[in-house]
Amino acid sequence: MECPLCESTEFQDCGKTIAGDRKYRCEVCQNFFTSRIFNQTLDDQRPKLCLPDINFINEAGDRFQKNQDNRGIFSNPLISKLIAIAKSYLVTPKAIIAIALLYQIILVAMMAKALMLNYPNLKWEDALNRFSYNDAHHYIFLSQHGYQSAGEGVEFIVFFPFYPLLIRLLTPIFGNPYLTGLVISNIGSAIGHIAFAMFLLEAGFEKRKVWQIMGLLFLTPIAIYFNMVYTEGVFLATTALFLYFLEKRQYSLAVIAGFCAALTRSLGLLCIIPYLAHFLKNKLWQTNKYALFQSLVIPMGTMIYLSINAWVFGDPFYYKVFMKNIWNKEVFNPINQYIYNTSSMIKGDWLDSITTYIDQASTILLPIVVILYVYLMFHKKKKISYELLSWTVAQWVVIASQSFWLSNARYIGLILPFYIMLEEIIGTFVISYGIVVIVFGWLAIYAIDLFARSQWLY
Repeated sequence: MECPLCESTEFQDCGKTIAGDRKYRCEVCQNFFTSRIFNQTLDDQRPKLCLPDINFINEAGDRFQKNQDNRGIFSNPLISKLIAIAKSYLVTPKAIIAIALLYQIILVAMMAKALMLNYPNLKWEDALNRFSYNDAHHYIFLSQHGYQSAGEGVEFIVFFPFYPLLIRLLTPIFGNPYLTGLVISNIGSAIGHIAFAMFLLEAGFEKRKVWQIMGLLFLTPIAIYFNMVYTEGVFLATTALFLYFLEKRQYSLAVIAGFCAALTRSLGLLCIIPYLAHFLKNKLWQTNKYALFQSLVIPMGTMIYLSINAWVFGDPFYYKVFMKNIWNKEVFNPINQYIYNTSSMIKGDWLDSITTYIDQASTILLPIVVILYVYLMFHKKKKISYELLSWTVAQWVVIASQSFWLSNARYIGLILPFYIMLEEIIGTFVISYGIVVIVFGWLAIYAIDLFARSQWLY
């Protein structure tokens, strides 16, 4: 027998319907149908290019009749087969790599174009500096001079060492530390997008869902940071690789990726949470007695950073002094911060800065997305990934605990399970998904415009 849409012969038996018919899913086009279509008689009078009436079944198990009068152009078997083949090839590793690289090229081109429009006579060295303002200069300083105990750059102890170390190691190859940082960020971004897409496939997400989730990540409002001299590209790569290797049960590689994430940002330490949740869920103490011991590699990244503080200042937590005095950040109760910032946003205190509003809105909305996701999964009787759920909540708690909600959008935007949850909520509603994509895309373009005009982002 053949699929009525793409003529594939690869099926998955999904049990029986209420009416007693067998239920199948085509492995190529991912459509559901019943065994009734294979019992059509030879004297069927339907036109050859039209599909027979098919009792389709959606993911929730509900059935609906495909009306012969409303088929349109997509009822043509040839067109349906071409669409199915396109969908199938779009999720191959080669296609994922090609799309991620194309995305990165487009992102760089958009940023370069925005700079050229605002600074027509911009020279190469000036362009590199434009791609590298604000914190980027701090990373370059650390790559050249290291951590200082006094004088210029002493406050840069608040930045983790992995990204400056990469710049230091690769600068002899590219010659210019700013160019080196750009190359590292862009390569890291491409690797991160590829690894996350591969993780989604490995985790069993449908092909349609994979690209809907990736679409949200591609259009994230913080996309501009994926090719600046910032840690976003590297952190995306390390956390996405961590997820991929963990799903593949390659625990040694997973903890190395987690270690690099912990050495890149403070939030990287939290990779230990999904790792331990995975350990407990799969009872690894019965099959891999070294898995728990391996988990200790992840916090070693944070321990190295604290050791640098102790070596330079004699106090492993000395970075807090500069976080408080220069960046105005302390640890507060996240619930109190949530209530305060929600009230501030409602009053309109953000009106002087839309980027401040985006920082507040993203931090306020994340718990709502999590709650809706959990409710929806229970309602649909679907499995909840408690590894990803606990990881998301832990990261939000750390972000929301800051006394000053600044740059929160950058941190929220790198919580990868957020995109999975958001797609699960809106993915089946085309209009809702389209609205979110438009809003995300507009904010991403707006951030590029702010960057080109040398204004503060998130």
